[in-house]
Amino acid sequence: MENSEKILKNLSKNISFQLKQIFGYPFVDFRISHVGETFEELINEETDEVLPSFKLLFDTFVSKWSKQFENQNVNETAIKGRVARMWASLAREWYAYYRIKEKFKEKNIPAQVTRNDSLDTFKGIDVYIENKKSPDKSIKLDILQETQRAKQFRAIKDDHRVKDREVPGIKIKILLGSGNKNTLNVPDFDGNDWYLIADSEIENIIQKFNEINS
Repeated sequence: MENSEKILKNLSKNISFQLKQIFGYPFVDFRISHVGETFEELINEETDEVLPSFKLLFDTFVSKWSKQFENQNVNETAIKGRVARMWASLAREWYAYYRIKEKFKEKNIPAQVTRNDSLDTFKGIDVYIENKKSPDKSIKLDILQETQRAKQFRAIKDDHRVKDREVPGIKIKILLGSGNKNTLNVPDFDGNDWYLIADSEIENIIQKFNEINS
């Protein structure tokens, strides 16, 4: 079973991946680091889950990185809410990475498909589709939900993030949301929808990559 298929199964049928875990928390902006790094360290492609549940991510993150909040006026509820929202975004982005990588491999397209915390956190690149022979013909994907709050939060992060200008390639922003043709709606255990990148949008990305590199 491909990793993307495992992730889809867990997002839709596993109680540990319920979206309601991110609901009801206050939306507070504060400095936080190492969430994406912790998420990445917990990924295990040898298991049926592949991605960490929210509980596993939060418990591991707090045990390793809670000292960063000692001098900030932020409570545990706000921290939990922030990590919860980041967990959902990371799950969406890692699904996109695995599915794009699988599709490029399936079509035997010579590109290096990469995702890691460093690219995401410091460059704002969720998935990097690299042409190693002609780096300027690479594609840099930024994937986020099409909500006003998501856009505002991304703008805040972009103000503090090292920009991606020194990373060669064309930047493409993909906004996922209910009713969008580029979005795969996947109901979770409770019927709340995960918004994931659709295969049709990946086909558009492949077409764009081929056009750039023709």
